[in-house]
Amino acid sequence: MKKILIITDAWKPQTNGVVTTLGNLINNLEQLDFKVKVISPQDFKTINCPGYNNIDISLNVWKVGSLIQDFNSDFIHIATEGPIGLTAKIYCDINNLSYSTSYHTNFPDYLNSFYNVPVSFTYSYIKFFHKKSVAIMVATKSIENDLKLRGFKNLKQWSRGVDLSLFDSTLRTRQVNEEKRLVCVSRVSKEKNLEAFFNLNINAKKIMIGDGPMLKDYKENYRDVEFKGFLFGKELKKEYSNADVFVFPSLTDTFGLVVIESFACGTPVAAFNAPGPRDIIENGLNGYFGENLEENVKKCFKLDRDKVLESSQKWTWEKSTQMFLSNILPINNNEEAA
Repeated sequence: MKKILIITDAWKPQTNGVVTTLGNLINNLEQLDFKVKVISPQDFKTINCPGYNNIDISLNVWKVGSLIQDFNSDFIHIATEGPIGLTAKIYCDINNLSYSTSYHTNFPDYLNSFYNVPVSFTYSYIKFFHKKSVAIMVATKSIENDLKLRGFKNLKQWSRGVDLSLFDSTLRTRQVNEEKRLVCVSRVSKEKNLEAFFNLNINAKKIMIGDGPMLKDYKENYRDVEFKGFLFGKELKKEYSNADVFVFPSLTDTFGLVVIESFACGTPVAAFNAPGPRDIIENGLNGYFGENLEENVKKCFKLDRDKVLESSQKWTWEKSTQMFLSNILPINNNEEAA
């Protein structure tokens, strides 16, 4: 039985795209008879990340080396660029162990938006972090092209999936003459550009699902928006299914799992022309992306929900897992990372 070690700063009980992606990857790897171990914040002492109470920062990360050594894996994948990931990278570099990495989060834009950290500074760190990776996995062609222009090498695509047993259109109960509903599912934080959703001048009910550091402020400033907090399972599927349009206002996401979850519930998606949406949305079929979010929403009202639903079938976690496996290399195969 081959062993795969996944090292991540983002893990349960966090709720985000990284955790969802890794959770589904691990489930599929285990079904393929791989033994998988996760090194995560659960292995360390932690403190809350400033501004994000549901995200932990690990402290005693020097334990990473012994955890890597004890598992004696065939493959190592470092999923995040935080303290755990960085310590693992340094350990692997010193001990000549090859590893793959993934670029899940657009930290340069996030940190610039939230903390005014210069984009050039963060990209310098990100480039250093991934430099010796045998495969830097990215979710879309747009992100691959952007990083390639910035001098990154060994870039490999690793797309995403949706669990079609969890997301479908069976809970749709809306009647044709009911008030239109616009839904957004996101972490409620500054970098998600949610004000573009809140400020839409469209005669429709706006529903915001998710939690985050800006929730209190947005609730006070946007009284016409219904904030529902985190939803899971059937409750989340019900909101996707009963939306007329799913609105994805982010300009900085590397993919957007919520977009294909919406497709799986038959709901078209309106977004900006940004990495992620432009790689996923097929204009006129399952949504619209472009510079004018309001016009994109209005055009989505006219789309065929059955065709939107059909378009979700190509996004599976099984395909995503096979892409991941085609990218990784054994830990002693370090010559390609030089």
